[in-house]
Amino acid sequence: MLYMKKYIEPLIHILIWGVGCFLILNYSTRIGSFKKDDGPFLIVAAFGVLMNLIIFYATAFFLVPKLLGLKRRIH
Repeated sequence: MLYMKKYIEPLIHILIWGVGCFLILNYSTRIGSFKKDDGPFLIVAAFGVLMNLIIFYATAFFLVPKLLGLKRRIH
């Protein structure tokens, strides 16, 4: 059971990001000025998702722990 715990969290992350990508690609007709029929829609969607991944995980794994560490030292 302990062996499975380390795989559950990454699977949940992959599932949530995958569902988000699926919804964006299948149910949105445009992103900003890029329409789905124009062609670069997939590139724009992939770039947007990549930027969101980088921002989310950088904040979650680097910024928040650093700020929490500074807060502990001050008090």
